Amino acid sequence: MTPGWYLTDPGAIVALPLSWRYESEDYGVQNERIMHETNGLVRHAYHLGSRRVRSYKFMIPHSLIAQYQAIHEATFGEVVPFYFVEDVNASPREPIYCRKEKDFQLVKMGPAYWEGVLERMYYYTLTITEEIEPSDGED
Repeated sequence: MTPGWYLTDPGAIVALPLSWRYESEDYGVQNERIMHETNGLVRHAYHLGSRRVRSYKFMIPHSLIAQYQAIHEATFGEVVPFYFVEDVNASPREPIYCRKEKDFQLVKMGPAYWEGVLERMYYYTLTITEEIEPSDGED
């Protein structure tokens, strides 16, 4: 699979050079709620909705960091929603309208050979939270 992303125009999709690792967590649920507690310590919970959450783990060489950091810079972390495509070669593509985690953090690994060159390797986890697409005239 070749993952990719774009902000608004599917024709401007950016394919990532490496796919995620097998230990990625491709499905989770984040529940949103309001909790109200009275003076008598009685609690009332109100369910607002649920969102799917996915975490994709990548192992990337130092020379490819910029291509993954580009998502972070284009979206200002979690500020701007975007479309994530799990496989840009699939037909039809199934984009996920989402936001990424607010930070861009890499975890250093040891050096390894990447395409015949010794490079420092990093783990990067891209966590996306599914969003509801705004309808026309809505922010």
